[in-house]
Amino acid sequence: VIVKFHKNIRIQICIYKFTGSFLKCTMEIQENNILKGQSTPNEERKAEPVIIVWKNILRYGYIHVAAGYGLYLLLIGQVQWRTVLWAQMFFTLGTLGITAGAHRYWCHKAFKARTPLRIILALMQTIAFQNSIYDWVRDHRVHHKFSETNADPHNAKRGFFFAHIGWLMCRKHPDVKRDGKTLDMSDLAQDSIVTFQMRHYSLLVLFLSFVIPCAVPSICWGESLASSWFFGVMFRYCASLNAVFCINSFAHLWGNRPYDASINSAEDVILRRVERTGDGSYKGWGIQEGKSFGVHG
Repeated sequence: VIVKFHKNIRIQICIYKFTGSFLKCTMEIQENNILKGQSTPNEERKAEPVIIVWKNILRYGYIHVAAGYGLYLLLIGQVQWRTVLWAQMFFTLGTLGITAGAHRYWCHKAFKARTPLRIILALMQTIAFQNSIYDWVRDHRVHHKFSETNADPHNAKRGFFFAHIGWLMCRKHPDVKRDGKTLDMSDLAQDSIVTFQMRHYSLLVLFLSFVIPCAVPSICWGESLASSWFFGVMFRYCASLNAVFCINSFAHLWGNRPYDASINSAEDVILRRVERTGDGSYKGWGIQEGKSFGVHG
């Protein structure tokens, strides 16, 4: 639907339906020179139709339903306190593997680490099960360099749901793949720990994120298999996913903007208090978008 309200400006509203509800409603304002067919910057390129990836819909649907059942088991007293602490430990390890490992260390080179610490961070990042270090860093560098454009994998301008989890339920915008190829990923390609994890990622995830967290409570203190799986694995995994996803959604839509009010990334005080990992304080990283990925913020 195209609505014109001024001779030089038009508003294009794109509405997509998903299982009877609105998945996305975006508004793109294009100036007169764009209407004339002149070349447009990345953020003003024509929006592509959303192509749903149904296997991902089913995957994340199951994760959240299973996590809900795990929470129900906890509320009715079917989960032992040891299992709660066990799940909390894996939640913390996985979240730190993303925030301190993939994000601060491998993506932004915010600190130096020797081999033992790098191995630990890689194992913790594997527990989180949010793609390999290489893939996670590639997507995040694209996000910073092309923030809030079509090349941003989780562009916050496409709405809260898309920035939070919707971007994982549909195919990437062509700009993400095209502009992502311009990034220098040679530092990770030459990292033996990163390449080892990438080669053996499926097996490592199977044991570190699912088998061990489920088997230990059942074997060591007699937890039921249902509670071990639905709470110790699925509820923990779902909580970890959403905690990290909040950085893409909440921290880009709400909060203070003390450095540059013109961009979405914000200093989200509530998110920082919840995660205690420093990634809620996102603004200092945001102003470096498009620049080098060295120490900054």
